[in-house]
Amino acid sequence: MSRRRIYYTRGGVPCEPYEAGDEAEPGARLQINLDTHYDGARATDGTDISTRRRHREYMRRTGFTVADDYKQEWAKKAEQRECFRSGDFDKTGRTEAVERAMFHVEGRKRR
Repeated sequence: MSRRRIYYTRGGVPCEPYEAGDEAEPGARLQINLDTHYDGARATDGTDISTRRRHREYMRRTGFTVADDYKQEWAKKAEQRECFRSGDFDKTGRTEAVERAMFHVEGRKRR
């Protein structure tokens, strides 16, 4: 590890820098996740949702949801798309639906 200069402040007043060597290895870092992303948060209608509880109540009251609520739904739809891409789907039902739609569109054009 190379030497580097470390500056500290005490109550906003800068102190004298000192040289730090290998003995000043940083220890393990602890990351604390707080709900700081809620600070000052407001919904698009201006409602205060600056805490987790307020956000949850707002979502329940308005009937909104977050994307995490759809994880299982997205997994199911991904499987359906994969089946469709591989050709493993009801081709006759799809063909009939397209024919009915085209017949309906053609009937409108004639009138």
